[in-house]
Amino acid sequence: MIDHAVRQEIARGGRVESQSASSATVAYGKPVNHVLHLLLTILTCFLWSPVWALVTVANRPYRVLLSVAPDGQLVRMEVKA
Repeated sequence: MIDHAVRQEIARGGRVESQSASSATVAYGKPVNHVLHLLLTILTCFLWSPVWALVTVANRPYRVLLSVAPDGQLVRMEVKA
């Protein structure tokens, strides 16, 4: 049951961080390269700063915790970072 749920999360673009027989953690979002954006902001006299802000907000990472409850039901919980 957990394997099927993990495959669905991967199809949505997630990365498996950990997995056991009854639980899994799947991460979404990509880290922002702040050094690159800082350089671009300085080189463009701060014209790049709105793009940097949008990228930071749009790529906010979060995790999905999947587990099998004692009654056999799959539990999916999103955890925002």
